[in-house]
Amino acid sequence: MLNSKHVKILALMIASITAGPSIANGLDVNSNTLSVDNGVVLQRSGDYASEEPVVVASKKGNHTATAGASTNASSSDNPAVDGINVQPVPNAIVQPVRLTDDVIPSRQDLIVEPGVNTLIPISLGQLNRIVTPFERPTVQRLQLTDVKVSVQGNVIYVSTTSTNPVALYISEKGDESVALSLSLVPQKIAPVQASLMLSRKVGNAPAGAGHAQSAGVMYGGNEAKARKWEQKDNYVETIRNILRAVALGDIPPGYAMGNLGSGHSIPNCNFSTGTAQDNIKYSFAGGQYIQGSQFSVIVGVAQNTGASTITVDESLCTHPNLAARALWSRNTLQPGQKTEAYFVIRNQSQQAQVDDSVRPKLAE
Repeated sequence: MLNSKHVKILALMIASITAGPSIANGLDVNSNTLSVDNGVVLQRSGDYASEEPVVVASKKGNHTATAGASTNASSSDNPAVDGINVQPVPNAIVQPVRLTDDVIPSRQDLIVEPGVNTLIPISLGQLNRIVTPFERPTVQRLQLTDVKVSVQGNVIYVSTTSTNPVALYISEKGDESVALSLSLVPQKIAPVQASLMLSRKVGNAPAGAGHAQSAGVMYGGNEAKARKWEQKDNYVETIRNILRAVALGDIPPGYAMGNLGSGHSIPNCNFSTGTAQDNIKYSFAGGQYIQGSQFSVIVGVAQNTGASTITVDESLCTHPNLAARALWSRNTLQPGQKTEAYFVIRNQSQQAQVDDSVRPKLAE
């Protein structure tokens, strides 16, 4: 049985429903949207639901709403989205994380000097390789549990799990007169291979090095190591290995590198054939001098200065101690094109060394 209280509640509900387009408890019977006090819009099933985002006015203020408002709703209920009623997004979220401009290559060729500390970035938590100019390097360092160092031949392998720099002193076993000071800085990068080249004056090189006494600086170089590398193969294979290493941008083991100086004897490429070959001009200004024990390499540039394509004949260049010549990376040049020219020279000092048991030659 309904008591008087239930009858009053039922009467109020009937009055709300029969009131037509009036709003009862937030429900608009002529609309397909249900406005809740917190501003969230829920879409009812209907045939005219749009995909436009809307903002629903509420007695508690404006709030961002979801899509799917009815087309029957009035413009006052669905104000245009003009950015005023939408909360701004922080710049830290909108903008992507900026990458560093510092690109650290995984392979590095470094010129080092004794007594001068050199900073080298290394990979954090990975194995890194340091190629030294010494045949039997020894390493002096602090005994740290998070740093591992091992020596294999002339190469030092270093790994660390700490972000603290690692200080190393590297010298030749049994000779502490020359020591290289390194500070390895761990970073989150790929594993690094660092090749160390020792800087030295050309005039201070040993007599058997076989270079002209000219002002300048040579980088790297170990005459004993170069001689051992040159003698491990036959004559032809050694020259082929030298040219291959230089063409690939490497320096043969034990070789030193520097700029061509006035004291170096360069090939004679001032030929005159009366053919298109005369348009090939060689330049040794700014050239390179790569010095070994028995051989050295002179690197210059050949350019086609003519108006037609030419296949270069590098045999037209001459030198009294020439062992081999080659071009890389092309031997057919279009007008204006350049290519590197390599000339392998036999070191004169090696030819001048005469043993008591060897008959000196009267002519080469």
